[in-house]
Amino acid sequence: MVEVSLTDVTKRFDTTIAVESVSLTAPSDQFLTLLGPSGCGKTTLLRLIAGFEHPDEGDVLFDGKSVRAVPPERRGVGMVFQRSALFPHMNVRQNISYGLRYRRTGTPSQRVSEMLDLIGLRGLEKRRPDQLSVGQQQRVALARALAPQPGLLLLDEPLSALDAKLRDSLRFEIRQIQQTLSLTTIYVTHDQIEALAASDRIAVMSMGHVEQVGAPTDIYVRPETPFTASFVGHTNRFEAVVSSDHADGPNREVSVESHGHGFVAQAQGDGPLHCGEAVVLFVKIEAVVLDDTRANQIPATLIGMEYQGETTVVLLRSALGIHSARVPSEQASSFCLGEKILASFAPKDTLLFRQSGPAW
Repeated sequence: MVEVSLTDVTKRFDTTIAVESVSLTAPSDQFLTLLGPSGCGKTTLLRLIAGFEHPDEGDVLFDGKSVRAVPPERRGVGMVFQRSALFPHMNVRQNISYGLRYRRTGTPSQRVSEMLDLIGLRGLEKRRPDQLSVGQQQRVALARALAPQPGLLLLDEPLSALDAKLRDSLRFEIRQIQQTLSLTTIYVTHDQIEALAASDRIAVMSMGHVEQVGAPTDIYVRPETPFTASFVGHTNRFEAVVSSDHADGPNREVSVESHGHGFVAQAQGDGPLHCGEAVVLFVKIEAVVLDDTRANQIPATLIGMEYQGETTVVLLRSALGIHSARVPSEQASSFCLGEKILASFAPKDTLLFRQSGPAW
């Protein structure tokens, strides 16, 4: 399958820079997700790879060879859009076979049958798109993209129009198909759950730039920038200043102060910090415990609870502002609105960044 490489790619629309100096590799046979908020440039990047847009600077390479001059239909790419974009006057079989009209090997009818089995829609091949559910339409769109046996599959938020349960089911199916076919896949989403669940690697994007690339566990547990720390997972953010830096080297403990509260945080990297320097502290909501005596403590008032099944998100107000904790629902049931409560977290569960931007 194809390895995709972007080298210093920039794309402008009039005076707007949609993608700026992006260098990124999608390894052969892997599932890479472009994750970021709306307007961050992820769909533009996907369209540059597909050939629907052309870079103003930089290059797009397939297996080390530039495809700048190669039109979309000759790049060997299968594309699935946010909406299925099926031909309304064609039935399921005709839609799937559409991409096979230029295929020189194999029997189109046999290939369509294989695709129907792959997406689990055998028996529905004579139905038109308006006779299918939204989930079935997306399955047909996926089969149409896969039928010509592309070396690269591109998916642009294909699950955003589905309900939560169907979204989870189809996400699993897409991942299973990708693994079965060993197909290089690039997937665009703003949904971090989709990205974490399905990907081999994630590229987090913000404002036309790639913030961080890594395995899902690295992106979640070891974010390298404040944006990644705040965007991936549910996180409390505290602005603070350094009161003392105890030692040199990585994973050292640093004392900080925020709104009169002192905390001990773990710094990532070797760069020195100075007393009075502005920093930002991030703590995942699942790392915050209630009515405990861990090193970092915040007296707070309980102002809300959001029941989520096995867990409940507890909303707290303190001198630091409004923040959250995720606790077992059994524990949350013993709390009352307006109750004074102690929130705490361990230094090892903190992420500390300079206020100005990237980590060390």
